[in-house]
Amino acid sequence: MTTVIVPLDGSHFAESALPTASWLARKLRADLRLVTTTFVADADGMERYLAEKAAASGIEGAQGEIVRPHFPGSGISEYAAGHQDAVLCMTTHGHSGVADILLGGVADEVVRSAAGPVVLVGPHAAKGEPVGQRIIACVDGSAPSQAILPTVSTWADHLLLPIDLVTVAEHDGSAWDQAAAHAELTALAAGLRADGRSVNVTVIPADEGKVADRLLAHAERYSGALIAIATHGRGGLLSNALGSVVTHVVRHSTRPVLVCRPAGTET
Repeated sequence: MTTVIVPLDGSHFAESALPTASWLARKLRADLRLVTTTFVADADGMERYLAEKAAASGIEGAQGEIVRPHFPGSGISEYAAGHQDAVLCMTTHGHSGVADILLGGVADEVVRSAAGPVVLVGPHAAKGEPVGQRIIACVDGSAPSQAILPTVSTWADHLLLPIDLVTVAEHDGSAWDQAAAHAELTALAAGLRADGRSVNVTVIPADEGKVADRLLAHAERYSGALIAIATHGRGGLLSNALGSVVTHVVRHSTRPVLVCRPAGTET
């Protein structure tokens, strides 16, 4: 992970991704690039704005760049594709060009098309840099949901964070035996621990309430956490590009959310 890319549109909403992006760039020792898209030939004002935000980030060598001529979603994705091992960090709501959405439009398009992971900062995310204590990896027992684990392993190694492997004992609207769920997560954790990582296993009992709300309540137990979730999974946890659970998690989380599209899924 050599570059952290932050799409901006001049709004305070989009800028709320900057503290998380700066923290990631610092922890990963990565370059920081602040980008916007436009069809306007004369964008001197935006160039000055990006330069000011780059200077204020506190990251040495941070730069602002304008992608022309592009619509936001395609422009951001194409820019990221031109940077090897890039990480996109963006808000899920904004002012106009880049993030005028609530998990639809631009963010959904970027997640669908991005080759690498995307960190989404929702409207309820805490202000300021996150205090990283752990990575909470959410899985549901399906192979697509578990496809995020290699990414989680890499990030845990680079950020020097322990992993909390979490599932809700529910899928397809029916109870999932807690013992079976714990056994499956324990097996997954053993593989992650093989390289010396610290991994905890948590099975949240199935009962009344949304799966997403139960995951969020678990994350709130920690003052600092990065939630990690794949964009495809089976019934109870994840579905579609940004399914109902991951949408709810990002929209209501006070923590940044790392989303990753498993290889081979449709774009």
